[in-house]
Amino acid sequence: MGQAGWPAVARAAGIVLRAAVVAGVILLLLLAGKRVFHELGSHHCSARQGAAEHLIDNLTQAAMNYQFDHGVFPPGDGRGSADLVRCLGRAGPRGINYFEFSPDSLAADGSVINPVWFGEPPPRGVIHYRNNLAPGGVKDPPPRNLKSFDLWCAGCGYDPAEPCTAYEVNNWE
Repeated sequence: MGQAGWPAVARAAGIVLRAAVVAGVILLLLLAGKRVFHELGSHHCSARQGAAEHLIDNLTQAAMNYQFDHGVFPPGDGRGSADLVRCLGRAGPRGINYFEFSPDSLAADGSVINPVWFGEPPPRGVIHYRNNLAPGGVKDPPPRNLKSFDLWCAGCGYDPAEPCTAYEVNNWE
């Protein structure tokens, strides 16, 4: 190859080098974007978990008010929360419901939908309630509030391979 051929080879090498640099930059941007979207997703899940925590706090207060008026806690065996919804959705002695449930906050079985895993089937898609003073009921998780009731649901860290992670959001003291 004579001297006349070198500029063409150098030009081709320069084009290949620029293309490799551009491809590298694009790859770095894609990886950085994936991390940003992952971080945004985890913050979004944290917000939904915060909503679930507040919902469980409000349901706990409503169940305590029900117990104050009726002398017993609402029934519930820990398989969802349909019995709790049925009791708290009725008017008490003062003529007002203990809790107002919107239809879109309830699953097909009548249980309260878990805001963290909205649209998912049980166990992670609903909030669970168990009256620990009534006989029977699920024993996993074990009763925590032995003189009252337990409310729990799956949080952001739920892993189907490890069922105990389904108890991340709860009213346990």
